[in-house]
Amino acid sequence: MRRRRGFTIIDLVVTLAVAAMLGLVLVGLMADARRNAGLGQSIANLKRFGDGIRAYALENDDRFPAYTWSATEGHSEDPDLEAQRLQGSTASSAAQAVDILRRLSGYQNMPPFTGWIPQARFAHLPLLEFLGSEFPARWTASPGDELLVAWQRDPFFDDIDPPHYEPFRRLPYQSSYEAAPTWWAPEELADLNAYRVRQGTSHGHWQVSILSVLTGRRLNTCAFPSEKAMMWDVWQWYHGPRIAYWAHAEARVPILSADGHVSVRTTGEANPGWLPVLPESPGTTSFYYAPFDWEPPEFTDGRPDWIDAGRIRWTRGGALGRDFDGPEIDTGQL
Repeated sequence: MRRRRGFTIIDLVVTLAVAAMLGLVLVGLMADARRNAGLGQSIANLKRFGDGIRAYALENDDRFPAYTWSATEGHSEDPDLEAQRLQGSTASSAAQAVDILRRLSGYQNMPPFTGWIPQARFAHLPLLEFLGSEFPARWTASPGDELLVAWQRDPFFDDIDPPHYEPFRRLPYQSSYEAAPTWWAPEELADLNAYRVRQGTSHGHWQVSILSVLTGRRLNTCAFPSEKAMMWDVWQWYHGPRIAYWAHAEARVPILSADGHVSVRTTGEANPGWLPVLPESPGTTSFYYAPFDWEPPEFTDGRPDWIDAGRIRWTRGGALGRDFDGPEIDTGQL
């Protein structure tokens, strides 16, 4: 009678190798499933934005949700914000944003902010107030934006540096989605360049004249609704090996178009855009991605990334232009 051969070391090594390979495959599949779920939720969030924007427009002269305070309109019960409102349009917008934050968050110590343009990353505040939404609204954060998701769970977080630095108190109420200046700035006034919103030297800085009137644009002024970006996820969370700022040409992010549909597009597929202050120039807006402490790092390991084209942020022609699936319109550059 033959003796049965035992389990050899070679058998054990092979088994462990197969198990390790299967484990790696499983981890990869789970990571893919998580990314796909996050992308699906981000797309759903942008569709919800689109639905809310259309609901707002129906009751507000077909306008994009906007900060409406000015030196002559609006009122705050808080004396410090009322004084800021009287200073002009940009200061009025900042005062209205803080007024909304104080009332909806219940955090009355939220300080006034000077030199703040809330329309880009806090464009959703007037919309949330209109909708009577929960606050902070979970659907304003992309699932991949884990820091913002955590902040939303604990808006009165204490792990900030320096401790209790009050201006940071607004951060849990920002959005992962940016609204294009087309929808809140007078970028098409060729003979009134001083009134225009301009790009600062870095991604998070804007140059705005104190004379600028920042208000919601009428949606029906958009010439190419299916080809014009309205809002988008600020970072590529769900594609590629690295997180990428949306303006990098290789970044793939979900984008809400003016007609309400959402699609995932590569930024480099978009038209290069323009210089709003020089509409007849063939040049485009460029700037640095120089992240704040709470933002994902640069590609270039500590050095600001150079963004050579503003693309969907600075669409040539503004509301009259197109970002995708067609040529740029002629603003005198051709």
